[in-house]
Amino acid sequence: MIERLSSVTRATTLILDRRSGARRSARVAIKAERTPSGGGLVVTERWTRVRPALPPSIGASWTVTRWSLIEGGCLRVEHLRQGDAHPVALVCLAWSSDARAWMTVTPHRCGRDDYAARLSADRTGSLRLVWSVSGPEKDLLILTRYRAGQG
Repeated sequence: MIERLSSVTRATTLILDRRSGARRSARVAIKAERTPSGGGLVVTERWTRVRPALPPSIGASWTVTRWSLIEGGCLRVEHLRQGDAHPVALVCLAWSSDARAWMTVTPHRCGRDDYAARLSADRTGSLRLVWSVSGPEKDLLILTRYRAGQG
């Protein structure tokens, strides 16, 4: 999966607020670089053409994550918004043969909300990452489709 992520150059994201029904979409420019050890990947996402504009409660229009395959076969995802020296562990994804996807082992708690993810490949070879955010503050479904190539 790390190898497949390394070829990603663009994405589209859809954010659905399950409480209000509000929808936002964005085009995303991707830069994926190998970690110095070569065992992981740092992925920088810059959102462009966000419609409608993101409110401050959703968060930044960019993010940097580190993806690493760790002992036991889990795919660890950390965000690096505070820098490489201060990673925030988000989730560890484990392969599920039944779901044919990488699934969150334990949800990430941020404030009073839980974040869980599912990563899979679709029929076109694109990667699909679905975040489910639920709790008293947020109730979001964030769908991102990552693709390789231009345009």
